[in-house]
Amino acid sequence: MRDFFKLRRRKYGLVTLVMACVLMVGWIRSHFRFEFIDIPVGNSAIGVTSMHGGLDFSRVTSLENKPVSNSIEVKSVELFINPKEPSNRTPWGPDFVFDWRWDWAGFHIGAGQYSSRRDQDCMIPYWALVMPLSLLSAWFLLSTGYTQKKVAWKPNSE
Repeated sequence: MRDFFKLRRRKYGLVTLVMACVLMVGWIRSHFRFEFIDIPVGNSAIGVTSMHGGLDFSRVTSLENKPVSNSIEVKSVELFINPKEPSNRTPWGPDFVFDWRWDWAGFHIGAGQYSSRRDQDCMIPYWALVMPLSLLSAWFLLSTGYTQKKVAWKPNSE
């Protein structure tokens, strides 16, 4: 068993497998919980949110030249909305006024405004992270690679 982990690609395989498993747990949780962290930076806040089967990266800027928040905010709340409703599949609420927007296959990118703040969002579905990591992990763990030495064929001298 010790020989199995001597190769670097096996270690990479385990790391990518663990990352895929952690993201898979986040994927499942995102259908039942809304979890986020917001970090204030000047008059704006940078946030990461897990919701509706995706990871949302956002930047919220105050239009009134005052800080959006004064401290780091972390929350995890249970979703009480119907996740199957189409309007609940995007990071934007019904009061959002769009400057521009692009939606496709769970990817959501856009910018716009709420009442007194500007919001820029990029949402990546978990499947777009879990699937490639799983395939990469399988390749690292199952491939034989080029580590074997090639031996030249020598005819018998009999």
